[in-house]
Amino acid sequence: MTFDCDGAISLGNTLKLTNATTIDASGHSITLSGSNAVRILYINPGVTASLINLRLANGYFAGSNGLVSTSGQPGAGAAVFNEGGIVALTGCVVISNVVVGGSGYTNFGAMHSSGGTGQGAAIWNSGGSVSVTNCIFTANRATGGAGAPFDSGFPPGAGGDARGGAIGSFGG
Repeated sequence: MTFDCDGAISLGNTLKLTNATTIDASGHSITLSGSNAVRILYINPGVTASLINLRLANGYFAGSNGLVSTSGQPGAGAAVFNEGGIVALTGCVVISNVVVGGSGYTNFGAMHSSGGTGQGAAIWNSGGSVSVTNCIFTANRATGGAGAPFDSGFPPGAGGDARGGAIGSFGG
């Protein structure tokens, strides 16, 4: 996909790449925006994605809150979540993307669970590969989820950790 114009594309849903894809904004000013509401790109396992001269801004992803006996789930990859694909970014600006771990579960009268981890706000790589060339990462933020509050004499759940405001990776 190439562009013949400049502008911002505000997404209402995550773009899921299921086939090899190149998004090339060379010579133009193109922003893909999550509008502070959605993750921008999800790359399926085995998919090759090339992102060239794009601005990826204002992506947002929050992990699910904990349920009975479970902690909050991780929040990861607000701009790009790579689930085992091959991703290459060249000349991109990745800015103001936020992930938040889910909150812990409050089980009144019993033990409370912990908040989920916030990790890899701009890019999260899970079992794939990511290469970054001549890109700028700025103002990306990962925040751990809140632990369940103190109740009925039981200690509160621990807050979730925050890791990798820009890039996080596991198993790749």
